[in-house]
Amino acid sequence: MPCEGQDLDEMLGNLVDNACRWARTRVRISAERAGSTVDVSVEDDGRGLEAEAIAHVLLRGRRLDESVPGDGFGLPITLELAELYGGGLDLGRSDLGGLRAVLRLPAS
Repeated sequence: MPCEGQDLDEMLGNLVDNACRWARTRVRISAERAGSTVDVSVEDDGRGLEAEAIAHVLLRGRRLDESVPGDGFGLPITLELAELYGGGLDLGRSDLGGLRAVLRLPAS
């Protein structure tokens, strides 16, 4: 199922917005076809997330740092939209030092 442009804009916008918010100086965006999927990576050089915090930030309305603007819906919405299209969202550590978010969508 091809991804609607508006949904792709929403997902990528959420990931890029988060990366820009938390980066110290650098954000890296890349994409590659990996078999039957297209993987879009959005990485930053911020402080990243500990493994136990990842599940927390994927819950609607949950935030780790209330001192920065945001509502806690961006990552959960991105995950839900990705799953709607048969994809997913993986969060982990970037080699830049911060968060690496990989949006995985079926290749059409």
